[in-house]
Amino acid sequence: MTILRERVQRELGLRADNRSTVAWFIDYRWLPLREATWRESTKGTNAWILGTIKNRFGTNSLEEMDAVEMQRWLNDLAKTRSGSVVKHCRTFLRSILEEAADQDFLRKNPAKRLRIPLLKPVTKFYLTIPQIQKLLKAAKPNLRDYMLLRLELVTALRPSELFMLRWRCLDAGLKLLRIEETIYKGEVRRFTKTTAEGAAEHTTVFLPNAIVQELLHWRTQTKFCEDDNLIFPSSIGEPEWRDNYEYRTMQPLRKAIGVSALNFQVLRRTVATPLIWPVK
Repeated sequence: MTILRERVQRELGLRADNRSTVAWFIDYRWLPLREATWRESTKGTNAWILGTIKNRFGTNSLEEMDAVEMQRWLNDLAKTRSGSVVKHCRTFLRSILEEAADQDFLRKNPAKRLRIPLLKPVTKFYLTIPQIQKLLKAAKPNLRDYMLLRLELVTALRPSELFMLRWRCLDAGLKLLRIEETIYKGEVRRFTKTTAEGAAEHTTVFLPNAIVQELLHWRTQTKFCEDDNLIFPSSIGEPEWRDNYEYRTMQPLRKAIGVSALNFQVLRRTVATPLIWPVK
């Protein structure tokens, strides 16, 4: 067996054992090269995608990975899972097996030509203009929540950015909002999803004059009005937790205006997808 393996390595150029399982290769040869660059916010999602792949192909040896079988699996996956999951699975399969080829576990990558199957249509809920008007009317008795929702429906900020805005981030003269920090699971971070830690420049968002004036009015009404104070703090001046805010504030508002869903994803989709919100 040893002589045969040496001959295979010599004649085919394979210096590794292609009978290693997919799960072993992911855990010991692929993952160490990738996970160091993953942010905490994406590690959970990536681990779930890898778990899905390992549940199906984990016990297969690398040499057993067949393009047709992988494509059939993706086709079946598309019938029950979202397009995002299917695309991630395809991307990871191609990456894993490309790395196996690069490391001489395989002669070529069998996942190289995997295609995205026809994905099931997904209806993503967003608010209509009448629903937006009802939402703001329902929130108006609480000025903080009203202003938070007004700002969100204009800028589509991520909640991790929204809850770390400080008054020093607002440049009323230039009508700009600077994103300096974000928060994730209670941890304050000096970067955003689109900027690196320690970056010299921050993300800047332009604000309509109406929003600037309303923010300045809100500053006169809150006791947390110093430059370093958060614009939308909790009752004790600390950053809000996204889940808590969605449960305690958005769910009562959802019931009050009679919509099927209300969370930050819905609000951001309302702004970024249909672009329907008229700013006055």
